[in-house]
Amino acid sequence: MKMRLRTNKFNENLKYPEDFVNKIICGDCLELIKSIPDNSIDVVMTDPPYGLNKNGVRNDSDLSLFYNIMPECDRILKDDSFFITFFSTKFLPQLFKNNKFNYFWQIVLYCPEGMVNSPIGYTNSLIENSLGLKLKKNI
Repeated sequence: MKMRLRTNKFNENLKYPEDFVNKIICGDCLELIKSIPDNSIDVVMTDPPYGLNKNGVRNDSDLSLFYNIMPECDRILKDDSFFITFFSTKFLPQLFKNNKFNYFWQIVLYCPEGMVNSPIGYTNSLIENSLGLKLKKNI
């Protein structure tokens, strides 16, 4: 049995949050997030650029888009919700600057086969950090 992935292009007729339950919405997240109501999301998970600019990967050195979207994530997340990100630990101080997120946990992913097809050239093992940040607006 083949599983079919359903995606929806964002359009103005879709309303939050009921129309988006169990659906994947394709769109520009910087625009789409503006239409999400306040305090309506339980979890945001993101994998932004790492800021390493390794082997000339385009847009990897500029993290300003990621930092600029964090206030929107704060706005849409419910109280006591989670913001999970795959992020370079090199930039942790900047990540925690001027936001309401509290460090909650860290997961380290170890992939012994690495990422052979990765544009930044990992061919050996890959170790990647995932940070769990808990949002507590009432603190």
